[in-house]
Amino acid sequence: MSESNRISDVLYMKNSNRQMQYDFVRSVAMLAVVLFHILGHISVEPFGMKWWIKTGLSLILSTSNGMFFLLIGKFNLIEKNASEPIRFYKKRTISVIVPFLICSGLCHLAETYALGANGSYIHALIQTFPSTHYWFVYELIGLLFWTPLFARAIKDIDMHNALILTAGALIIQACFVFCKNLGIYPGYEIPLMGWPVFYLVGSYADRLTEKWRKRVILAGGAALVTSLGQLRLIPDASQGLYDLSPRY
Repeated sequence: MSESNRISDVLYMKNSNRQMQYDFVRSVAMLAVVLFHILGHISVEPFGMKWWIKTGLSLILSTSNGMFFLLIGKFNLIEKNASEPIRFYKKRTISVIVPFLICSGLCHLAETYALGANGSYIHALIQTFPSTHYWFVYELIGLLFWTPLFARAIKDIDMHNALILTAGALIIQACFVFCKNLGIYPGYEIPLMGWPVFYLVGSYADRLTEKWRKRVILAGGAALVTSLGQLRLIPDASQGLYDLSPRY
């Protein structure tokens, strides 16, 4: 690393104070994930009062995954990462990929030892882990790979166009789900499908005016009511509603 880059890094670290409120939000989101999975093991009579309470709480708690992606977008989709992609990739390799490989490797060794199996870690890394609780890391790595290019593309976008882009992505996803429920399969090649929507919104969420914040709260309430109605009236079309909530 050159001397100028060292000085730049030192100045950057001095000027970047940790924002503890976001650590608090992360902690709440982590607790919500745990509570969501606990609720999944509680059996209730379908469509009774307890069912409504459990389902409503589950839908609210399931937004915790979106919150993680929102925060990741906020702190990664910045101009600095757009202008210094190599530096960004190095930092994220050290902070995301290396810890994941170490932790997942240790857990894999412990699991295979406990079960008396001889499973291949490479095989698990490629085929098994993406469909387990490690899915989050794979989704994150994919988003981080595109972050410098995406940050460069949206750095000059104004709030009006950012909201149009987000609304368009959500409308397309709603049409996708509607077609799928009708037996029409439009395919998966749709931009900003799923969690990347939260990642995008994270880049501008704290720039929303008070007027738009109120509208977001109303939209969130409408989404909760709509999701409850869907689970009650057309449960067969509700597979994955919790984890894939942006599609709905």
